[in-house]
Amino acid sequence: MQLAKFEAKFFNGNSSKPTKTNIEIIENEYLKFTVGSKLYRFNLNDVQLNTLIARNSKRIYLLNNSFLELSSECNVEIYFKSSNFVSNIIHKIENNLLLICLVFLLSIFTLFIINYYVIPTTAKTITNSISEEAYLKIQARTSNKYLLDSLFPYKSEISSSRKNEIKKYFLMHCSIVKNCPNYTLIFKKGGPKIGPNAFTLPDGQIIFTDELINISTNDNELVSIFSHELGHLRYRHWLRQSLQETVFGILIVSLTGEIETIISGVLTGIIGNIYSKDMELEADKYAKKFMETTCIGTHHFNAILTKLNPKDIDERYSFFSTHPQLNKRIMGQSTNCI
Repeated sequence: MQLAKFEAKFFNGNSSKPTKTNIEIIENEYLKFTVGSKLYRFNLNDVQLNTLIARNSKRIYLLNNSFLELSSECNVEIYFKSSNFVSNIIHKIENNLLLICLVFLLSIFTLFIINYYVIPTTAKTITNSISEEAYLKIQARTSNKYLLDSLFPYKSEISSSRKNEIKKYFLMHCSIVKNCPNYTLIFKKGGPKIGPNAFTLPDGQIIFTDELINISTNDNELVSIFSHELGHLRYRHWLRQSLQETVFGILIVSLTGEIETIISGVLTGIIGNIYSKDMELEADKYAKKFMETTCIGTHHFNAILTKLNPKDIDERYSFFSTHPQLNKRIMGQSTNCI
C-alpha cells in the first residue's frame, strides 16, 4: 500500500548532475523510485534521512554515495521515526519558534567559545609544537621575491651608509636579547599607498619603508618598531593566523552550508581582524620586554606610534580595523632608560 509520494532529485554519487524522480513510501517499510528504466527499492531501515537546517532541502542517503534530495517542505520525517531519531528532533526544532531561538542563542554562545578560546589556543599549541628546523623549512617555502616586488614596487632611496647604520644598530640591540628571532632587514619605498610603515613577511623578512625612517626622530624609535616586528616572528603570528582563519572559515561553511555566501566572507574577515588585533598586542608586549632588556625608553615607541597614527581610527569603525586603537597600545613610561 502506497502511503506517500514526493518529488525528489536523485544523485548517483558519480556525477553532480541530478535526475528528477518521484519517490514512493510503501507500507511504511520501504521506498521506491524510478530513474530512466531502472527501478530502485530500499528498506527504510537501510537508508538515512538528514534534515539540513542551513539549506532548503532534505536528503535521503542511499548506497554507494548516492542520495535523494527533497524540498524542505516535504514532511518525510514521519516515515523515518524508527530509523532517524536526530532528524525528527531537528524537524521539531524547525517548527517551534521558541526552540529555534534557544538553539540560535546556544549556537552563538558555542561559536563565541570556539572562536575566542578553542581556535586560538589550538592554533597556538600547534604552532609552538613545530620544531625550529621544521618551521624554518616552512618559512623557506613561503619566500617569494616576485610577490615582494609586487607589494613594494618602489626601490628604497635611503643611502647605503644609512641602511648599514640602521642594520648595525638593530643587530647591536638584538645581540643583547636572548633568542632573538632570525630576520632579514629589507628597505623599500612605501609610495603613496603604503607610506610610513613596517611589515613582517612569513619568510622572516622585515620591511622598513623610507617614509618610516624619515619621520623618525631618532634610531631608538626605529628600534621600538623593529622589536614589535620581531614579536610577530617570535610568536609565528603569520602561521597562527593562517590556521585560525582556515579553521574558522571551515566552521562558518559547515554552519551556513554554503561556501560562496556574503555572510561567510564578512564573518571570516571580521574574525580575522580580531585575531590580528590580538597578535598586534602580543607583539607590543614582546616589544616592551625587548626595550626593557636593551634599556630603550618605551616613550620612543609611543612617539613613533603617534606619528604613524596622528588621528587614529574612529572608535565606531575600529571593529573593522586590523590594528588596535592607539590608546590601547601606548606603553607605560619606563625608568632609567634612554
